[in-house]
Amino acid sequence: MKKNIVYFLIMCLLLANMFIGVFADDNPAEKSVKAFKAAVEQHGDFAVWKGEKLSNRIELFNSKGDLSAFLFNVENKEDIVGYFLVEPTNYTVIEYALGESPYSGYLNSYISKKEDIYKGRSLRLIYDGPSAYGVAVNGKMSNHNTSYFTSDNNTSIDADTTGAVEKLAKEKGIKLNGTTDKTNKSNNMLDSITRGSYYEKKLSVGYFRVGSEGCGPNAGYTIIDYWDRNGYPNLIASSDTETTVEAVLGNSMGSFPIGGGQVATLPDGYINGLSGYIVSKYSTAPLWNASIDKTFANVKSEINNNRPSTILYWGHPYFGYHYVVVTGYQTTVADINYYIIHDGWTSNDVYRNWENDVNYMSVLVKTYAH
Repeated sequence: MKKNIVYFLIMCLLLANMFIGVFADDNPAEKSVKAFKAAVEQHGDFAVWKGEKLSNRIELFNSKGDLSAFLFNVENKEDIVGYFLVEPTNYTVIEYALGESPYSGYLNSYISKKEDIYKGRSLRLIYDGPSAYGVAVNGKMSNHNTSYFTSDNNTSIDADTTGAVEKLAKEKGIKLNGTTDKTNKSNNMLDSITRGSYYEKKLSVGYFRVGSEGCGPNAGYTIIDYWDRNGYPNLIASSDTETTVEAVLGNSMGSFPIGGGQVATLPDGYINGLSGYIVSKYSTAPLWNASIDKTFANVKSEINNNRPSTILYWGHPYFGYHYVVVTGYQTTVADINYYIIHDGWTSNDVYRNWENDVNYMSVLVKTYAH
């Protein structure tokens, strides 16, 4: 998505104080992001960021109106090729990815379909924790008046979040491992990266958008698709589609609508429903699902054993439930642990700060061979 389109949206709709007119060396937040970018772009796909500049910071708020994060875009000419979300008190990077953040083209498309609500209104960008990306009319910020646009299953959004970074990588002669093949139908393991104290490992897991059945069945389908390509080829029949499989999963998981275009799936329903689907394809149940302790050591163990897992975010006071699929992990030069997810909305590999998020997690579910 072109920067000028995104900036036009922000200039027309968002509060003027969202932008802080400072550059990358003027305060601790910018210094922190600049140092983090310089470190991470020495590794893997992030090398595409070398020589690209950071935007001014954009302020994000929680549903109570308190400052909750800073957003910085990585820019190449008129394009956005990456982003960082930064904790506003200790300046830790809590999320980053190649490609656009949800607040760029995705939000632009969402607002264009909701002109009756947002046209001509002063808006604020809302960040209420992991995967809780929202927008609210200024003066009406609360969990009841915030639209968590990425989880609105009644509004179909088709935003290309990685096209610009793929184009830039091609211009620079860089082969991206994690973004160019949107379905990742190849081998099950992407190359690990080891350099100094930096280590990263990602599985080749497909990117699938959340549909009308909600995020639980979508995460379940992502897990099933992975195992269908890695040793259990009868999990998805040739006549099946993502839509038909997610409909079956939604029924077996007991998923239910909760209003506002959102569909909920309880943890036991997810685990039992996913197991039930597998049993329907393999009566001897070669794969099992179980909750495990929410530790970074367990995340590493699952990925090291070539097994994607599922996290349910739950318990945060301002946002609802959301399932994501864990596809990898990374340790950085700053000894910060990041887990890598497919969030069901974009084709990005999203890197999240484990220590920042663990208290927002309800369950960590592993799927393993019996």
